[in-house]
Amino acid sequence: GTDTADGTDTADGTDTADGTDTAGSSDTGIAGESGSDSKVDPDVAPRTLNEVKAYLDVDGRIIITEADIHLAANDIAVLNGYKDLDYKVYTGADPDWIYPGRTLRLPGTGDYVIRRGDTIWFLAAREVRVDVERSMIIFDKSLAVLDNDASDTSARTDAVDELRDIAEGAKAAALRNMAQNTLSSRQL
Repeated sequence: GTDTADGTDTADGTDTADGTDTAGSSDTGIAGESGSDSKVDPDVAPRTLNEVKAYLDVDGRIIITEADIHLAANDIAVLNGYKDLDYKVYTGADPDWIYPGRTLRLPGTGDYVIRRGDTIWFLAAREVRVDVERSMIIFDKSLAVLDNDASDTSARTDAVDELRDIAEGAKAAALRNMAQNTLSSRQL
C-alpha cells in the first residue's frame, strides 16, 4: 500500500492531492449526507472528515474512539499472526500485510478479502461499528424487558445477562460504560 497525505494507507495507492482515496465505489455510504437523518453503511469507507465523524457516531449515542479502533486493529494483527501493535495513535503506513486479494481473519466476522482502497483503520473501525450496532439492539431490548413490569423473572435474568455481556465485551468503551452504568444505576 501507499501512504496518503493524512497518514493512512490504502491497499491500492490511488490517492488525490488532498489525501483522499479515489479507489472503489463513488458511493459515500451516507444517505442524505447533509440531512439530519443520515444513515451510514458500515461496509463503505468514509472519505471526508464529515463522513468519518458520521461513521464514528453510532446513532448519536455512542462515539467510537481512536483507542477503540486501535484495539480492534491490534486484534486483527494478532489474529493474523503479527505482533501486538504499540499502544499509540498510529499515523504511519499500515504494515505490509494489506494488499488487494489478500485474505485476513477478522474477529467475529471471519475471513475477509482485502479490496482496493481498504485500510486497517477502516477494517478495524468497521468491526467496532458493526459490534456497536448489534450490541445497541440487544441493549435496547434488554432495557425494554427490564422496564416492563409484566416481564417474567427468566426474561429479566436474560436481559441482565445481556447487559453484563455488553459491559464486559463490547468493542467500544463508551458502550461498555453505558451498560455498566445501567447495571449500577438499577443495582443489578
